[in-house]
Amino acid sequence: MNAPAPFTFSHATHRVIFGAGCLQQLPGIASQERRRRALVVIDEFFLDGPLQGRLAELLGDVSPTFHGVPRHEPDTDTVEAARVALVDSDADLVIAVGGGSAMDTAKAARMAASNPGPIDDIVGPVGVFMLPHPSLFVCVPTTAGTGSEVSESAVIAKVGTDYKMVLRSAEMSARIALLDPELSVTAPASVTAASGYDAMTHAVEAFTSRVSGPMTDPFARSAMRLLAEGLPVACREPDDIAARAACLV
Repeated sequence: MNAPAPFTFSHATHRVIFGAGCLQQLPGIASQERRRRALVVIDEFFLDGPLQGRLAELLGDVSPTFHGVPRHEPDTDTVEAARVALVDSDADLVIAVGGGSAMDTAKAARMAASNPGPIDDIVGPVGVFMLPHPSLFVCVPTTAGTGSEVSESAVIAKVGTDYKMVLRSAEMSARIALLDPELSVTAPASVTAASGYDAMTHAVEAFTSRVSGPMTDPFARSAMRLLAEGLPVACREPDDIAARAACLV
């Protein structure tokens, strides 16, 4: 299959950059935005591995600190640990690398840092007022599933309860999302399939929603087609960049 063409989609102050190898743009982004210190919130799976080494090299000019996020769903403890790492690092650039857990943790940690007090105070599925965090926020997904890199919400479990809290604010969304399909080739077939089904579910929901319309239907149709073509190939042939790209975009 043919890979979707690389693109940059800009809307107001937000950008989505898609294409194989686009991770290489990180140093230019940091320089252009005049950032001096980075915190990388990353899935623990990648710690001390090739991806961390590559990020350390790319971000050498902004003295990156790496904070690992456990593989389980983000909870109030993981958010607090990331908040402490953010405050201690004095970072003005936050980069979330990994799946939905890493990205949601980084989103919530930034808001917890700029809105002191119990995290319950900024919980609300329809959104509540949140003070913005001054850091530049960049998301780099390594799986194709949650879409957290372009959403303005995060779901956080409350430790010691069965309660999941929804945080929602435009201040939470990433200013820049880097969609590099090369980063997903190491995902096992089980993770590729599960995250792909998650993405397909989002696309079907968008298409069948009671509030769907001419602005959302083309995106939903395109997503369903790309996933139907790319997901089986990505599961069988993990190094197929075209299939990985189809799933990610």
